Amino acid sequence: MKKLLSFLLVLALVLSLSSVAFGATSGISVSVDGTSVAWTDAQPFIDSNSRTMVPLRAVGDALGLTVEWDKTAREALFSNGTKTIYFPIDSKVARGSDGSQITMDTAAVIVNSRTYSPVRYLAEFFGYTVGWDGKTKTVIISSKANTGKNPTTGEKNAVSKAKSYLNLMPFSRAGLIKQLEYEKFTSAEAVYGADNCGADWKAQAVRKAGDYLDLMAFSRSGLVKQLEFDGFTNAEAVYGVDAIGADWNAQAALKAKEYLNLMSFSKAGLISQLEYEGFTHDQAVYGVEQNGY
Repeated sequence: MKKLLSFLLVLALVLSLSSVAFGATSGISVSVDGTSVAWTDAQPFIDSNSRTMVPLRAVGDALGLTVEWDKTAREALFSNGTKTIYFPIDSKVARGSDGSQITMDTAAVIVNSRTYSPVRYLAEFFGYTVGWDGKTKTVIISSKANTGKNPTTGEKNAVSKAKSYLNLMPFSRAGLIKQLEYEKFTSAEAVYGADNCGADWKAQAVRKAGDYLDLMAFSRSGLVKQLEFDGFTNAEAVYGVDAIGADWNAQAALKAKEYLNLMSFSKAGLISQLEYEGFTHDQAVYGVEQNGY
């Protein structure tokens, strides 16, 4: 019931962006600075979320990373000697040794004793750029030392389009890349556009948080989750939510009013619903009592 009620309210949010999904196919390859990654006993595949899943060990080896498996925690570790990223199995959240949390759009999985995940999160954590060549079905990983070439016409246009979008509304880096890909830029052009448009992603998170609060009420944790859903990193989402300076008691009162406009509640039921939305008990009680209980 609580999930249904939350869903009915969230229907008011028609801000989600279209994303590009690759069709189920085979023959996917990965290159690192122009050198193809050799697959041995494991091959990339397309998962049920239309995401390209690759065996991470092979890519980690190609990137010169140390690869380990923590049997107890059921997670794969990749390190360059300075920092480490952890991929817990069946989780959509990878974490870095720097304290960062990386929200992925599909979970890391084990297939035939190999850890699979979208390669973008591994490569970008260590400072690589990631692109996609749809004609050759190749994931293109490039180190920053190899991206100093003059931009192509497509890359220049992607930067221009990225700036145009940011003038209209805020985006996360991941969301802007998806939007540019939707506009038929190649993945490499979209990544270049997002990385060279001059955006401050924390500032974008602040703008996005403000837009959401102008539309409807949120708890602090609910707004953080919404920004993460939009592609912001956990650090960016937390920064955006905290920087907006919202009064969470007032947000609880507004959310309670939204629910009461939708249907009738008992006092205890409404408090429980607000707590489900992420408000603290005290905030939920305040919100309910501000609406006549």
